[in-house]
Amino acid sequence: MKTFVENAWRKRPSSQYLIIFILLGIVLVVAGGFAVWLQWEWLRSSEDGKASNGDTLRNVGFIVAGVVALGFAFWRAQVAERQADAAQEQTATAQQSLLNERYQRGAGMLGSPVLSVRLGGIYALQRLAEEYPGQYHLQVMRLFCTFVRNPLGEDDIPFDLREVPADVQAVITAIGERSSAGQLIESKTEFTLDLRRVRLKSADMRELAFTGANLQYAYLSGADLVRIELSGAYLLKTNLSSAVLVRANFSNARLTEADFSHARLTRANFSNARLAKANLSGALLARANFSRADLTEADLSGDRSVYANFSNAAAIRTNLCGSDLSGGDFSGALLWDANLSDANLANANLSGADLTDANLSGADLEGAIVSGAVLGTEPIRTATGEIVRPGRYARLSQLQLDQTVADPDNPPIIPNGSFDPETGDPLVWRGGLVNLQSEKS
Repeated sequence: MKTFVENAWRKRPSSQYLIIFILLGIVLVVAGGFAVWLQWEWLRSSEDGKASNGDTLRNVGFIVAGVVALGFAFWRAQVAERQADAAQEQTATAQQSLLNERYQRGAGMLGSPVLSVRLGGIYALQRLAEEYPGQYHLQVMRLFCTFVRNPLGEDDIPFDLREVPADVQAVITAIGERSSAGQLIESKTEFTLDLRRVRLKSADMRELAFTGANLQYAYLSGADLVRIELSGAYLLKTNLSSAVLVRANFSNARLTEADFSHARLTRANFSNARLAKANLSGALLARANFSRADLTEADLSGDRSVYANFSNAAAIRTNLCGSDLSGGDFSGALLWDANLSDANLANANLSGADLTDANLSGADLEGAIVSGAVLGTEPIRTATGEIVRPGRYARLSQLQLDQTVADPDNPPIIPNGSFDPETGDPLVWRGGLVNLQSEKS
């Protein structure tokens, strides 16, 4: 409140100051006259106790001089304050002009045909954004994103053969290393890095931060993305084939129809990510985290997903054919109509997983834990016994089922109508307790 009053006072026009000073003078004169009236006898007295006109005039003069001095001091203080404010405003205006000039000069350098000049402009703008994030961070990030989307030169080279130019690499690094203060501003203003359709084949993006960035339709094939931060990012149909994504963070990212074929995704984090129809065929997914991820109709065929975490994931109609999933965690996962044929599920944890209509033909289930796993649903019938919906069963043989183990108090749920496709005999749970005890020991 005090600051508001002070600012309002300082911004008064000169005419208001004049009126205030006149009123103040009148008040002081009246106050002085009243004081003289109250102390008239004292003013007329002298050192010997006798009144004299000279002494009276002297004492009145002291009062008048004091009043005038007080008013003059107040006026001088206001003038000095206004002069200081004016000087401060001039300094701020001059500084802002210099900053604007720095921004305009740096932006102009980005359009230079000389690489070294463009690099100089990039570094100048990066420093400006770091030094004055509140004023220039978002402006510089918008400019940088535009530059990456529309790089200079090499238009005649196919994008899948084009290497990342030095200036584009410098801009990508500047974006990925932006300050924490700048990222906080982005969060507060809901700003999104717009990097749609960028062409960054084999780019170096190690340990850079692109949280929440829009990279839809981007081409990042062969890029080095070790420990990259892409949580909450948009990567619809983004090409990340053969990229190195060790320990990359894709938590809560939208990766629908993204291409991760033959990528290295060891210990990558895809928790809560949307990977519907994504292509991860031939990828290295050892110890990757797909917990609670949506993998509906995704292709993970031929993957090496040793000890990967698929707990509570939705892998509906997902293709895991021929994948090495040994030691993986599928507890609570939805594997409806998933293709697990010829997959290696040795020692995998399938506790509580729903394998309705899953194809497990040829899969290795040696030591797989199936406690509480659902192996299908029984037919739904009317009161008269007419089948409304036929039963849906996991496709596996009795021999495969005998390879699995389970908690004796929580065996797998085998619906009536489940049968061995090789012999035609009903599937029966035979215990698997000895194997389970040996596992615990």
